Amino acid sequence: MNLDHFGFRWDKPVTRMVRVINLLRRFWLGETINYNDEFFSFKDAKLQIQPTQKPYPPIYLGANSPRTRKLVGEIADGWIATETLKLVREDLKEGLKKSGKSLDEIDRVLFTYTAIDEDFEKAFMVVEKWVKPLAVSFGDKLKQLYGLSVPEEFSIHKILTTQEYLQKLLDFSGRIPKDIVKQITLEFNILGDVEACIKQIEEFIKAGITHFAVINVGPDTNYVFKVYGKEIIPYFKENFKDG
Repeated sequence: MNLDHFGFRWDKPVTRMVRVINLLRRFWLGETINYNDEFFSFKDAKLQIQPTQKPYPPIYLGANSPRTRKLVGEIADGWIATETLKLVREDLKEGLKKSGKSLDEIDRVLFTYTAIDEDFEKAFMVVEKWVKPLAVSFGDKLKQLYGLSVPEEFSIHKILTTQEYLQKLLDFSGRIPKDIVKQITLEFNILGDVEACIKQIEEFIKAGITHFAVINVGPDTNYVFKVYGKEIIPYFKENFKDG
């Protein structure tokens, strides 16, 4: 949905991504590059402005397949995931063997929705609304973990922004059994009252997550921001000083 409308090619996306990362790092190191392949062509190309981060900015991969998780271990500095590390540690280890890096050198980021309310059902309902269509777009995981088949047209790689398509996606997401929706929602997100949220974050840390990309979905977003600022973040600063 971000490329087709503008005429950008995105065939062989993973191979292309690896080439981009390798080339970016060479540019960031100040090289003058002459290069030509099926994707890119450079002649005496150089960046005039160099990054302040040395040797170059960290690169994070939003990796959620066995192949790309291996690449995290091989070529990335961080991993942005929609699943906890305990499910996919072996994929990362395989890539780390090739790079010679340790798991501790990879920043493990959990992409998660959060909702805080004393009434659990209120918090659950607002997170569930976001989780269902996201789960459908990663249909391979629904099949792998829960045995549910999702039409290929709803794959994350084929998402469209038309009203008709989005309505079809929402309609299909409404057919996911409630028990599975609840299981997915509770497994990868932070919700409930303050105490429950703190416990969930602690479990994610135990599973190997080192960094959280948190999306505040309410129900009262201002209240959620205040709770994180005044209670949750101070709690982890105090109790995880060395982490």
